[in-house]
Amino acid sequence: MNEKLMTALYQKVSYEQCRFRDWLLTQSQEEVLNHACEYSIRENIVMELERMELSEKQAQALLKAPDTLADIYKAWQKRDSCDHMEDVANTIANCADEMLQAEQERRKADKER
Repeated sequence: MNEKLMTALYQKVSYEQCRFRDWLLTQSQEEVLNHACEYSIRENIVMELERMELSEKQAQALLKAPDTLADIYKAWQKRDSCDHMEDVANTIANCADEMLQAEQERRKADKER
């Protein structure tokens, strides 16, 4: 039963994202840029709903909303957490560390030649 609800929820938010995308593509370039972050986060929400499991009551509540994806996005905007930016910062630092290590390994290999 829950699998059917989760599938229905995923299909609903996917359709809502398609409608949002279609609307966005009719906007000016500047307006598209104004909504770039929103589009990206909404895509992440859709992807997450594809893999996650909610309780039956949670899925039913979300399915009842007129625009579930917009409601989830609005809730995401209101949160106090900066985890997303922490993830970005950690990714930057990790990428830099990997580049430094690769450079050190190249230098070591060059010296051994």
